[in-house]
Amino acid sequence: MREIVLSPTHIGGSKEQPLYEQNEAVPVYDTAGAYGDPAAQIDVHRGLEKLRARWIAERDDSELLEQNSSGYTQQRLADEGLDHLRFDQLPTPRRARAGCCVTQLHYARQGIITPEMEFIALRGKHGP
Repeated sequence: MREIVLSPTHIGGSKEQPLYEQNEAVPVYDTAGAYGDPAAQIDVHRGLEKLRARWIAERDDSELLEQNSSGYTQQRLADEGLDHLRFDQLPTPRRARAGCCVTQLHYARQGIITPEMEFIALRGKHGP
């Protein structure tokens, strides 16, 4: 969470002696992620750190694909005219293993608290 400090609100008075009302700071949820961390090493060509990679692998309910299964993605990757737009490290696609559901909503309905849920709770300073 961050706070936005507000300036006082002019509520009347004269030009010589204006009256102001103080405003309380407004708490807001900080969605900046790594970009809001002054110590973070940001490289837009490498992309963000893969915070969830280990957590996902440890659940063992998804698998890496050898290539993208989307025809559109394959077509775009084959287009050399787009090479200058690509990130240096393209992510390896994953899919759920047969018979598995890999959404956070599914885990929550099963009563499972995932590392992702704990991370969000701690980041927001709430208990899991």
